[in-house]
Amino acid sequence: MRIHLGLDSTNLGSLYKGVVKDMFKNFKHLRKTKHTHNPVDDAMGNAEALLHMKKEMGLKVSLK
Repeated sequence: MRIHLGLDSTNLGSLYKGVVKDMFKNFKHLRKTKHTHNPVDDAMGNAEALLHMKKEMGLKVSLK
């Protein structure tokens, strides 16, 4: 059984705040793809931010 990790920017923001332990921080600087409100661009940017948190910040999450 696979569980869909449907992370929108609100969820990513909360996750990032927990990773850095600061409720005033913002994850948006981790996106490489510009946030254009095009669903594909926005999903790419969110995926880039999540991968950065995993690879560079030590977030332990399984991405299959």
